[in-house]
Amino acid sequence: YQDQSNIFENLPSVGVSMYQRKIWKIPGYFSFRLTYDRMNRRGVYYEDETEFTNVNSDKKIYSERLNIIPTYTLNLLKLPWLSTTVKLTTYQNFYPKSFDIETKKIVEEPLHLSYHTAEVNLKGPVFYKIFNLRGGKLKHIFEPKVDFKYSTQISDEDYSKLVKFDRTDFPQYSVLGFGFTTLLLYK
Repeated sequence: YQDQSNIFENLPSVGVSMYQRKIWKIPGYFSFRLTYDRMNRRGVYYEDETEFTNVNSDKKIYSERLNIIPTYTLNLLKLPWLSTTVKLTTYQNFYPKSFDIETKKIVEEPLHLSYHTAEVNLKGPVFYKIFNLRGGKLKHIFEPKVDFKYSTQISDEDYSKLVKFDRTDFPQYSVLGFGFTTLLLYK
């Protein structure tokens, strides 16, 4: 991407969120995120992009996007030394414009993308060791974690119709990760 630049504008961008609320006597928590974006862009954003996005051109790509993202989170196991969480999310993305593959132009044809994710997070067990020092005590805490996320995919046909603006327009992917948290506490 030598000698390339990108110009992004998001106005207006409006969002409403509800974070982890209990609903009735159902175990777990519900979250909800709703966002609306009106965007325009000029410049090459990814490798195989077509010529209508040349940054030197006066042409800009205009689009809008409505995202509806409900989530359900359930803590399966909550012990002082071990916790397991399951999180289910659905992504409903609506676009009033799409990319016509044959004419290679942006058309006023709506596009709806829908995909879902399921995550399992495991933290613990927690290990620690206390070191006695001359001026006090040092506690070293070590906590491993494993995260697994599975994501359904959107069809290749729908994905090719998507006018891509930013990371929101690239669907989720499945991933397995692990990590460690380490803390040093001095008293």
